[in-house]
Amino acid sequence: MKLILQRRMLMNGALTGTLSVEHRNEYGRLSGIEKICDTMERKNGQLPTGEYRVVIGKCSRFARQMIFLEPIKEEDDSSFSSSLPFPEICE
Repeated sequence: MKLILQRRMLMNGALTGTLSVEHRNEYGRLSGIEKICDTMERKNGQLPTGEYRVVIGKCSRFARQMIFLEPIKEEDDSSFSSSLPFPEICE
């Protein structure tokens, strides 16, 4: 499953966009894209462009299971960060 975030425009210091999911058939071919929801991010706080893996882990700060995004590091791209984009959230 692949989630797609498309950013559209900047309005009053916020980026608006759409979060969608890519559907594939049993042969791995793209069969459609379904909109999940609209999004809004702060201009200076958005996720960097790239591919991320969704990971569920225990947050020691909030003492519960939470969803984290882990950048997928490309083997030949040493400039891509291997740490979470916001590690201070659950330390």
